[in-house]
Amino acid sequence: MKHESQMKLQSDSIYISEFETKVDLEREVPYEALTMSVIDLCRTEGFNVHRSKNFTSYEEIETKILTSRCLIAIVDKYWTSSTWKQQELLYAMGQFVDPVSNVITHGKPTPRIIVPNLDVDKSFNARHTDLIIRLEELPNFLKQLNEQ
Repeated sequence: MKHESQMKLQSDSIYISEFETKVDLEREVPYEALTMSVIDLCRTEGFNVHRSKNFTSYEEIETKILTSRCLIAIVDKYWTSSTWKQQELLYAMGQFVDPVSNVITHGKPTPRIIVPNLDVDKSFNARHTDLIIRLEELPNFLKQLNEQ
């Protein structure tokens, strides 16, 4: 029989908002290596990981976000150019307006943003300063999330 806290850990998920490019574009840091570091840290803390590098459907994306404890967006200039990546973040922040019903849908997870290069998009960073976390701060953040 598993201890209750172990069962809780296994049911927790983290949604990773990542952006893969189909062509070889120059990125500020090795984006895939950074993404894998984030995923490894999440798994080390006992979280399941929902990856989002391939678009499925908004319904599936929203379900995965709502069933996650946290959304971690790994943001660079290519991520900010994607409307569906920004939609993921807005949904997690509770700022999504359903285009059909015009109803604001409130997100559930705690959103956090990892920005490899803080100078990439200063206007984006200025709007989301309270959500930005550095990679070296992530292990402590995940431990705290696990204790909630």
